[in-house]
Formats: sequence, structure tokens, C-alpha cells
Amino acid sequence: MHFGILVFPGTNCERDCLHVLNDVAGQTSALVWHLQTDLSAFDAIIIPGGVAHGDYLRTGAVTRFAPVMYAVAEFAGLGKP
Repeated sequence: MHFGILVFPGTNCERDCLHVLNDVAGQTSALVWHLQTDLSAFDAIIIPGGVAHGDYLRTGAVTRFAPVMYAVAEFAGLGKP
């Protein structure tokens, strides 16, 4: 399986996810910058932490309207995890 790991300004643990998927679980994964709009290369998408509660830097607001989130909605609409 090939995983896409989303990266937004203010997220955390994306490199941890990359390490675990590639080096521990033996899967392939790549970091996906929040401005990308094509997720067709991936079988699953991971949204790491840092974009929810206690959002003093408004990371959640940035995340909500990032171009990649429209692609995530389409991705989910296809039934992909």
C-alpha cells in the first residue's frame, strides 16, 4: 500500500508516520504538501496531529481551506481510507 501523509504549517508527527510506515511496517509513503491537489498516487491518506484543539496559531483554519483538502474529500468519496 502507498500512503500519503499530509503536511500543513503547524502539523506534527508527519516524519514519525513516514518512519513507521516505511521502516517499520514495510509500506511506502510520501509527504504531501498542503498545496498539492493530486492524490491519485496513494491508496490511503494520513492526516497527522497538530491541526485541531488548542489551535492558537489557527492551523485548523488553514487546514480547512487548503487545496489538498478538496482532493481529500474527493479521495474519501471514492471510498479510499
